[in-house]
Amino acid sequence: MKLASRAKSGLVRASFRFERFFPRLVKLYMGRQLKKYKERGTISDYRIRAKRVKKYHYVFEVDLFLDPEKGGE
Repeated sequence: MKLASRAKSGLVRASFRFERFFPRLVKLYMGRQLKKYKERGTISDYRIRAKRVKKYHYVFEVDLFLDPEKGGE
């Protein structure tokens, strides 16, 4: 039981050290998902901007470009 508790706390501490890479990882994941929508033809294009404002504060902007024929404006 103590081993699992120590491992858990170690992983949590290590994850906070890599906090500055979080916007890049989210941008990568969102890009993969949006690429699937683009390949299916649901959206025509997309743009993702991710920015780390300060520690634990992020800004994500996602621009989706829709086709007017498929319901976009």
